[in-house]
Formats: sequence, structure tokens, C-alpha cells
Amino acid sequence: MQFDLKDLDSERVIRLKSGDTVGRGDSTHRFTETTKLSRTHFQFSIEGDNLFILDLNSRNGTFVNSKRIESNKKFKLENGSIIIAGDKKFICNFINSNPSTSSKILTTPSNPKISSDPTASNISRPNPLPPKTYHFSFKASDSELLLMMIKNIIFIILTFGFYIPYARTNIRKFIWKSTSLNSTPFLFKGDPSSSLKAYGVLLLIMIGMNVINTGISTYVVRGNLLLSIVHSLLTSAGLFIFFIWARYGAYSYLVNNTTYRSVSFNVKKGGSKEHLSASILGSILTVFSFGIYYPFMASNLDKIRWGKTHFGTSGFKYDPDSKEFAITWIKGILMTLFTLGIYYPWFAVSIHQYKMSHLKFGLAKFSSSAKGSEYLMICIKSFLLLIVTLGLAAPFVFNLNLAYFLEHTSIKGTINFDEIVEAAKVKHKGSFIETAADVLDLDPDIGIP
Repeated sequence: MQFDLKDLDSERVIRLKSGDTVGRGDSTHRFTETTKLSRTHFQFSIEGDNLFILDLNSRNGTFVNSKRIESNKKFKLENGSIIIAGDKKFICNFINSNPSTSSKILTTPSNPKISSDPTASNISRPNPLPPKTYHFSFKASDSELLLMMIKNIIFIILTFGFYIPYARTNIRKFIWKSTSLNSTPFLFKGDPSSSLKAYGVLLLIMIGMNVINTGISTYVVRGNLLLSIVHSLLTSAGLFIFFIWARYGAYSYLVNNTTYRSVSFNVKKGGSKEHLSASILGSILTVFSFGIYYPFMASNLDKIRWGKTHFGTSGFKYDPDSKEFAITWIKGILMTLFTLGIYYPWFAVSIHQYKMSHLKFGLAKFSSSAKGSEYLMICIKSFLLLIVTLGLAAPFVFNLNLAYFLEHTSIKGTINFDEIVEAAKVKHKGSFIETAADVLDLDPDIGIP
């Protein structure tokens, strides 16, 4: 009998040997991309045709089939057992080494049961959940949104802008609670008071930067043409880097403050530097290619953001073909320009369909059933409503467009929400830096035009 351990995030497969350890540092098999694994988190032992796991007194514990196992005590695994450690998720596969059945992975029993005794020999994984389709929906009150927008405008004026973070939080909470997956709503947990503090800090930073910039112009540059050019380039580069950082920070803030079924979404650390370097390189190539490289850059940035996004301990995976996406994007732009905007609904739908068709969550895949002809009617209706009402129908138009794309988006496959809820023990709290970045209102694209 041979035993494989498969990482469900990266698809990495490990052929196990007795004594192998898994962890972040001093381990046989290292996973350095995570901070929630201990340096040596758990260990395997093989006794005949039996595989055992031993939690090595890890900080966040080890879960087998959603149940935490006792530290420093061997626990017998079965074919198909799901192991969750920190924010990593693995599956054990038993492979019969008998020549007549070589390379065949054993199947789970038809009626397995999990014993409450960790050392029991009849422990096995429950039957996997059957694949199903999970539907998004968006049910919002137009009048409620309109009254909220009016209230926000009035309070922003009366408070000289200090109410802006509260206004934005109210809008987000409204959108999140109106969005459901299989009739269960999402929730936004952002704290407007933290955003208000971030506003103050960023204001002080901007004032300080302006004072320094003015000082350099007055006392260093002093009208010198060459120094003036260098100063302008460095200032522009600094602002560019600042806004790229803010874009990723804003994305992290939104994700880290979103929950579904009491489980938080979270963005793993380490993505900001990768996002920054990809943005800088992509922007340079976009300029020198006269904009042609832009869809390649956008595709790469989406891949970085989704790759760092998790729901509980389970991650998303966005795996686009950059060339294919670029062809779709360039075709859409050219057709939209050639038809004086008439092709835009088909362009928007094609981008949405492409992004959804390449997005996965565990073993489940996203898909879109949106159609350009249907969205064309939505766009015409929206345009006429805005014209006739002089813009007062904006809340209705917003709801109409968002509802169309969400209600034509679904997830198909197997998602064990009970297991995710059970395993999500560590809650993430958005950092002050993320909150400060969100102040700049750089909400990124999440796949819905």
C-alpha cells in the first residue's frame, strides 16, 4: 500500500513515507507560503497498510474530517480523509501497490462511519457530498437605497465630509445583505470609525508630503530644468506606487470584512509586493505597447488577487489564459468603438463569462449564463430611466445591473460548507493599513462589469 497527500490549493502531490512531517519550517515537506502552519505541524507514520497522523502540538491544531484531533496522539487515517491545518487543506489517497491493481486509488466504503474513538480501526471518511449548483441572487429595495443615498448626501454636506466613511459603509452593508448565495446573505463587517481615523492619518501624511514636495521645489530644484524633470518623474512614480498599493489594500479591506454563514473571507499575506511588481512592469509594457499589453496585465493582477483570497481555510483559484483573455478584450474594445457603443453589452458579458469560467473554489467552478442580447435591453432601459428621471433613477439602475450579473452567476460542484464553518476557527481582522487604503475608494474589479 502506498499513500499520497494532495494539497488542495496547489494540486501538489506528496508520496508519503513513515516519519514525514509537514509544516512551515523545519519539516520534510515545507509550505512556506502560509503563516498559520507551525514550523513542524504534524507527522505521518505508516504501519503495514495503515496510515496514522500525529499533531505535533501545533498552534492552530489539526483537523481530520472537520474534527480536531488530540495533540501528540496517533490518529488513524482512511482513504479520502480531509486534513486541515491552519489555512492549508489536504486529502489522503491510498494507492494499492498490488501488481494486479497497481496505480488504482482505493475507493471509500459505501456506508462509512466516523468513530468517536480516534484510535478505532473503523474510522473512514463520510461519503463525499454530491455535486450541486449554487445560485447567486440580488434582492434589493430601490426605495431603501434611494433614501440611504439622500441621507448620505445630506449628512456629508452637514459634516463637511466627515460622514463619508459612514456613508460608504452603509452602502456596502446594503449591497452585501442584498446579495445571497442559495438564499443565505453575505454580510459586510467594516467599521466606519476605523475608516474615519484612517482619513485623518492619510490627510496628515498628504499634508506632510506636500510640504516636503514644496520644500524640494523651492530650495533644491530652484528653477533648474534638469532637476525639475527629475523631481517631476520621481513625484509621479511615488504617487503611482502609492495608488497601486492602495488598490490592493482596498481589495484586502473589502474581502477581510466580508462574511458568509458566519465565516470570514480573508486575503493571505504576501500578495501586495507581487501585485506591486506586476503592476509596475505591466504599466511600463502597456505604455510602450500603446495599450495592447493592458489586458495581459489585468489578467495577471486578477490571478494574483484571487490566488490570495480564501473563504475560511479554502482558497479560490483563477487560472486564465492571458493571450485568450487579451484577444477577447481587444475584440470587445474594437467592436464597441466600431459600433459606437452598441456592442458594449456583448463586450461586458464576454468579459464576465470569461472570468467566471476560469474561477474555481476548491472542487467547484463558477459559471455565467449572461447573454449580450439580454444585457442590451438592461442597458437601454437604464439609459432611458436616467434620462427621463434626470438621474433620480440611479439607485434602481444600479440594482438592475448588479442583479442581472449576479443572478446569472452560479457555482457548480461540491462545497462542504459545514466543514468550512467547522474549520474556520481563526478570524481575520482587517489591518489599519488596509483601512487606510480603502479610504481612497479604489474598489477593484471582481468580475462583474
